[in-house]
Amino acid sequence: MAFGQASDLVDTDPLLGALTAEGATHVHPLMANSPAIDAGSCTDANANPPPPTSARAARKARL
Repeated sequence: MAFGQASDLVDTDPLLGALTAEGATHVHPLMANSPAIDAGSCTDANANPPPPTSARAARKARL
């Protein structure tokens, strides 16, 4: 998938925190003022909503 939407944030600093361990996974958390917060789409390429569970079968909060 290529960039090309007016809402795409190309060449923008995502404002990531330091690498931290979240259980067995290592992540760079988003800082409080990150432009990535609430900037994404909650659908797949076919406009389908995400599944109600994560890859680990944990229930996800629906906002």
